[in-house]
Amino acid sequence: MRDDHRLCPPPRSVPWSLRTVVLLGGVRPAIGWLLLGMGLVFVMVFAGNAEPLFSDPFGGPVSSMRGTVTEVRATAVKVNRRRVAAVHFEYGSGEPRQRGVSYTLEATPDPGSEVELEVARTRPAVARIVGMRTHPMPAWLHGIVVLPLAGVVVLLLSLRKGFARVRLLQQGEVAQATLVDQQATNASINNRRVHRLTFRFVDRGKRERLVVARTHRTEALTDEPSETVLHDPDGDGALLLDDLPARTTIDAQGQLEPTPLGRVLLVLIAPALVALVVALASRILAQFGPS
Repeated sequence: MRDDHRLCPPPRSVPWSLRTVVLLGGVRPAIGWLLLGMGLVFVMVFAGNAEPLFSDPFGGPVSSMRGTVTEVRATAVKVNRRRVAAVHFEYGSGEPRQRGVSYTLEATPDPGSEVELEVARTRPAVARIVGMRTHPMPAWLHGIVVLPLAGVVVLLLSLRKGFARVRLLQQGEVAQATLVDQQATNASINNRRVHRLTFRFVDRGKRERLVVARTHRTEALTDEPSETVLHDPDGDGALLLDDLPARTTIDAQGQLEPTPLGRVLLVLIAPALVALVVALASRILAQFGPS
C-alpha cells in the first residue's frame, strides 16, 4: 500500500517538475495543443490567402478601366481539386504602369490581351480583373480561425484546472476516499474505455463528500482499498492524488518529490512541436506561396 497518507500538513512545496506536469500533462492539454497547432497552420495556409472578410476594398464605389495581361501562371493552390490561376496585368497611363494580379478557377485570358478592370476608388492602387478575385481563396475560409481559437479555449480551461490542482497540492487537507461507483462512458482513449469513478471521503469538518475522476487508467485508482484525496476544507475542490498526470511520490519528511525529467520532457513535446510546425509552415509559405 502506498504511504500517501503520510503527506505533511499544508502548506507544502510543489517541485517545479511536478507543477509543470500537472499544468501541461494529460489528455485535454494534448487535444488543445493539437487543435492550436493544426489550426494555426490552416489559418496561415487558407485564411492568409483568402479574400478580405470585412474590409473588402471593392465593397464601395469602383472605377472601370482597361488593362493588359502580362503573364498567366498556375499557383500551388487548389479549390475543389481545381488549380487556381494567377493572372498578372498592367494598367494606367503613367510610367511605369501599375501592376496587379487576379485569381480565377475559370478560363484565363492570353498574355497580351486586354481585360476589363475595376479599381477601388478608396484605394486606387488596388485593382482586379472583372469576375476574378484579388486572393486565391474565397472569404469564407477565414472561418477556419475557429480551430485555433478552440485550441486556446481548451488550453485555458486545462490551465485553470491545473492551477487549481497545484493549489490543492500546496494547501489541500489529506483524507482517504473509497470507491462507491464506477460507470463506463461513451469516450475512449487509446482504444480503452473512459470510466467515471466516484469516491466518497470524510473531510476535516466530518462532512461526507464526493470526488469524481474520469480516466481510462482505472487500474491507477482501483488498486488500493482507498485512495488519497486532497481537499479544500473551505470549498468544494478535491483531488485524487493518483488522478494526476504523473505518479507522485512522498519523501521521508512527507514532502512531494520531483517528477522524473523524462516525464517533464514528455509533456513539453506537444508545445515544442506546435512551435516547430508553425515556424516551418511560415517559412514554406513565404517561399512557395501563391504568386
